[in-house]
Amino acid sequence: MSRRVVDHLPDHMKFGYERVLEERAIRARLIAEGHDDNAWLIMTIAREVEKAHANDIAWRDKQRIWAADQAVRSAREAPLTLTTLAALTGDDPDIEYRLVDESVDAVPLDYPADLVGISVLTGTAKRCYALADHFRSKGIPVVLGGTHVAMMPEEARTYADSIVIGMADATWPALIADVRDGKLAREYRETPTMDGYTPSIPTPRWDLQRHSGYMMPYVVQATRGCMHVCDFCAVPVVWKKFQRRPIADVIRDIKAIPSRRFVINDVSPTDDVEYAKELFRAMIPLKKKWGGLATSKVTDDPELFDLLVKSGCQFLLIGLESVSQDALNSIHKRFNKTD
Repeated sequence: MSRRVVDHLPDHMKFGYERVLEERAIRARLIAEGHDDNAWLIMTIAREVEKAHANDIAWRDKQRIWAADQAVRSAREAPLTLTTLAALTGDDPDIEYRLVDESVDAVPLDYPADLVGISVLTGTAKRCYALADHFRSKGIPVVLGGTHVAMMPEEARTYADSIVIGMADATWPALIADVRDGKLAREYRETPTMDGYTPSIPTPRWDLQRHSGYMMPYVVQATRGCMHVCDFCAVPVVWKKFQRRPIADVIRDIKAIPSRRFVINDVSPTDDVEYAKELFRAMIPLKKKWGGLATSKVTDDPELFDLLVKSGCQFLLIGLESVSQDALNSIHKRFNKTD
């Protein structure tokens, strides 16, 4: 792209282009100096860019606008993990949370935290480990959790002071109590319940998250896990049991959303047909609009689909991995039919 073209771009796009050039220049210099570890490069480049503009308020404003624009164009919804964890410790005046989603904001590398918690996906694991190394080098204890940690705990353990395996409904409050007492354990493992219903979970702390930068800032969960065991999916590995939240809890969360629109982030909220029907009936009086995921079976039951529409559903994302029935059968997704 020529300089002349760049000069005619909107400010937020110009900023993004110039930041990429700056990062490339730093990367080229570091590689020329003999550094080739990708995780270290990612971390160091981010730190050098932040340091170079530490006192540049105008640059930081442009950074926020650019990050928000990137998120909107990627059609992201806000993650539910951090707002739920914050809610699990209640309104304790001695606990102050700062939630950072790196898809819309830069990680404050010099933030004077007492504890850093990082939720790890497989696709972001190297970046998460680099961040963990950074904060631990500053003497800040780091806790790692999330789906990747649940599947690869021994790998994650080497980058953390403590790891959380499984859901954290009970272990997160226990972990925070241990931090206060100065006895953080190396591992916290949630004992999975085989009950069909989850324990009561508080309404997420949406007040703590950034609302700009997301297509859908408000996210609700009604069920956990999945009734299917598709070969390519991590869900049945992490959540062994399909569970439903009490419908009263889900409705409480939806009522608390200060918006008419939200997302249900369940893998497949309509698989338990009777539960879904009861939930959708309870949602109808709320007169809100929502979207989420579903399987191709969502139209098999006319009453279910009618209630889904009446409940305010405006879009569904349905996975159609192949038009070959043999291919679908091979990944244990036989419930999708090509005919």
